[in-house]
Amino acid sequence: DNTDGSILFLSFPDFLLGLPAGSAGTGGNGTPLSNVYLASSSATVPHTDLRSTAAHFFAVDDWQISAALSVNLGFRLEANGQQSEANGQIANFDPAFYLPPPPGGFSNPNTSGFVLPDNYQGSAPDGYPRTNATLVRNPVQLHPEPRIGVAWMPSSSRDVVVRAGYGLYANRVSFFGSSVDLGFNPPFQYNRNLVGAANAASSLQQPFPALPLPSSFPYFAGLPGPPYTGDHIPLLAIATDPDFKDATIQHYGVETQYQHDSFLFSLAYAGAKGRHLAVSRSNNQPALASP
Repeated sequence: DNTDGSILFLSFPDFLLGLPAGSAGTGGNGTPLSNVYLASSSATVPHTDLRSTAAHFFAVDDWQISAALSVNLGFRLEANGQQSEANGQIANFDPAFYLPPPPGGFSNPNTSGFVLPDNYQGSAPDGYPRTNATLVRNPVQLHPEPRIGVAWMPSSSRDVVVRAGYGLYANRVSFFGSSVDLGFNPPFQYNRNLVGAANAASSLQQPFPALPLPSSFPYFAGLPGPPYTGDHIPLLAIATDPDFKDATIQHYGVETQYQHDSFLFSLAYAGAKGRHLAVSRSNNQPALASP
């Protein structure tokens, strides 16, 4: 099955009644609101075939500079390909292709902001935006990652050792955190979220509105403009920044160790610095209140 949904009741009596809005004579609950306060439902393409490619190289060696100094050097090179889908059945939102819909109307699907990968071979409106198969502007990202470690005994007594190290590491985002979500975007998913008065026809017997049949996907629909009531319900989407870059982390530290008889004393510092760390946020966050 390619559909799912959830419903919300505001009270247990609402759950027991489960009636639509309207007069009791027509089978309603006698109020302008359904006992089912919210009904959220979606339909998607049944299967996706996600994939990515990567190639990694690593080399390491030790140098004993002297009896008191040793150095470990390493180098890792990562070539990380980003996500794609075998049949191009994923989509992303790119603000460069978005035009706001008119009030009370719907946008043209071509200006909804959604883009398709260039390996998608199915039907689509003429002029629908396309980009490369990964849907991000850097489909293959190179990461040179040097590593170094040093151990030094500064005194001839050999009871003090100073160790230091530095390394640069790339951190790929998981499929669950990015790629899977792109398969749940229009035109490969259609969702309805009806709340309050917009959900007046919902009942426990028939809680969800009609959704497109599996054979109708991809379903190219325009975005509705305000006011958001009835059929004018915003579509849900989860987007990846088209300028997405893999995160990189620098780890560094230094430690001094002193051995006295059977005791070892240590004083150490360790730090880390990240760049392009993956974060998630709502695209419609309200602005801070102002006078």
